[in-house]
Amino acid sequence: MEKVGKVWDHVTNRYVLGFKLLVMMYWDGKSAIPLDFSLHREKGKKQDRPFGMTFKELRRQFSRKRVKESYTAKRAEELDTDKLTMLLRMFYSAIYRKIRVNYVLVDSWFTCDALVQAVRGVKDQAVHLIGMYKFPKTRFGYAGKLLTHAQINNMLGKPKRCRALGYHYKQGRVTYKGVELCLFFSRRGSNDKWKVFLTTDTSLSFKKMIEHYQVRWVVEVFNREAKQLLNLGKCQSSNFDAQIAETTVSMIAYLLLTLRFRYDNYESKGALYRAMNGEVLRETLDRRLWGLFLEMVCAVAEAIGMDALDLLEKLLYNQEGESMVSALWTAIRKNENCETG
Repeated sequence: MEKVGKVWDHVTNRYVLGFKLLVMMYWDGKSAIPLDFSLHREKGKKQDRPFGMTFKELRRQFSRKRVKESYTAKRAEELDTDKLTMLLRMFYSAIYRKIRVNYVLVDSWFTCDALVQAVRGVKDQAVHLIGMYKFPKTRFGYAGKLLTHAQINNMLGKPKRCRALGYHYKQGRVTYKGVELCLFFSRRGSNDKWKVFLTTDTSLSFKKMIEHYQVRWVVEVFNREAKQLLNLGKCQSSNFDAQIAETTVSMIAYLLLTLRFRYDNYESKGALYRAMNGEVLRETLDRRLWGLFLEMVCAVAEAIGMDALDLLEKLLYNQEGESMVSALWTAIRKNENCETG
């Protein structure tokens, strides 16, 4: 298969042949749709086994010549472009196309100075960043000193408790390279490790910040649904262009299914033609069930002494856990039908 390499599989905990998929999703409060994507491979640190393969295996790979500056050539070039650079390209592309954005939500892999500067550099609209942060040596301006986030956490004193979410948290305003930021430190129980959230919106409360950040899970939902239902990543062609085409077709199918589901379940037809004011006539099912599901996961995580986010990830990437969640979902839907019928 052309340009394929070995990547780490979080499901089987081993290296497999394939590509890494970077997806940018857009959430408008009702539906989540993919806006852009790129495929990546990683060369690795072993010079005698680039991309996890021997030179003999690399020579045996299928290859083809592409017209320079063509779209296929650009897609092939993205393979060896780092994911942060591609994230910034996708973000600038969305802004250039006048897509309205309130918050950019990322995990700890992408929260960095370059993204902070990009988000705050948008002039036509107010865009903010919310992301988890993990770099221990970065120094922020706080109380007239340059301190790491661990040192700032120690200086903030006793944490507060958010009863609605069941988390203990601390909050501190800092500066970094001329940009005002807010750092949130949160944990579920006394045995949990502190998780650090960084946001450029210093007006946010802890509860509101978490409510915004939880929307990032639509990326995980998309990955699961697209792989199971739309054969995302199942293309067997040796031509890399076919891999791009198959991924594009899967996302177009996801867009069409999301549009159909939205019209059938979220809004009445009269509202679509009359007002188009964007107000939801009945609250979506995932919003109504989110609070109940979050409480259940947090309670189980606390009982077994595990972090709630780690437990959610294991449920999503474990077949037995997925079956349990699906059974619970089916039971809730049946109960809802009985109540509304």
